[in-house]
Amino acid sequence: MRRILMMIGVLVTLVALLPLAVTAQEDPALVRVMHASPDAPPVDVFVDGTPILEGVPFFALSGALAAPPGTYRIQVAPTGAGPDGSVIDAPVTVEGGKAYVIAAVDTVESIEPLVLEDNTGIPPAGQARVRVFHAVPDAPAVDVKLAGTDIAVVGNLPFK
Repeated sequence: MRRILMMIGVLVTLVALLPLAVTAQEDPALVRVMHASPDAPPVDVFVDGTPILEGVPFFALSGALAAPPGTYRIQVAPTGAGPDGSVIDAPVTVEGGKAYVIAAVDTVESIEPLVLEDNTGIPPAGQARVRVFHAVPDAPAVDVKLAGTDIAVVGNLPFK
């Protein structure tokens, strides 16, 4: 009888904690990684010392990676150099239910992470949502125009 009561107590405790575990699992951050350093070789990306992407070439954008909310150590190193050869080593905090792009930007000499929060909400009917950012370190501010027109949808956009 004592054993049965103990088992019931354990089950009640697990059932009480289950909603907390499910909530944490249902609300991850979504993170995409972009290599936007024009003179950098292909890179490996590490999170808390663990490789998550290997051989990422210039201008590649990863698919969405789910991550529990929190702060992570992000390291970017030339392919094969390991985390000790990182050219970026920075803490990045992500919040559950939000989406991010973490881009390696600038030249190798000045490379740094750029963390951008994405708006993943559904746009109004008949409209679209587009993310535009300037990632060319040696170019002046730019205008982004609709193809075949002089209509600037974004004007005087600076680097980063």
